[in-house]
Amino acid sequence: MIQRRAWLFLVGGGLLAACAGPEGGAPPDDEDSVDPADLKDVSLTVTAAPGLLILTGEGRKIGRTYTRETPSEAKAASLLAELPRGVEALSVRIASDYAGDDVVVLRGWILARTEARLLALGALQGGPISLR
Repeated sequence: MIQRRAWLFLVGGGLLAACAGPEGGAPPDDEDSVDPADLKDVSLTVTAAPGLLILTGEGRKIGRTYTRETPSEAKAASLLAELPRGVEALSVRIASDYAGDDVVVLRGWILARTEARLLALGALQGGPISLR
């Protein structure tokens, strides 16, 4: 009998091969494709100082994707209204999002809605985000 892990591996490999197609599966070069250069450091953010969030290129792309897919939150004011203030409050809200299955899938990342909103805010502001 085949083990579940082996079965998932085989099915996943088959899906990847099917999606790749005969051309080798190179994704189109557009906003929604993932640039391998962005994945050498797969983090979405860089913390320069406590309470300060600076986005990487991939973080900004995810933020722009969220604003495109959620136009009602495509303005900084609406995002700020949805985000709690302070690092602790953000941590609690993010944990609550995951616990309540309030997640979004953007560019292959599974994020708590609060995380997506933070990335969207950073993409709109174009600079560091104060978490205080």
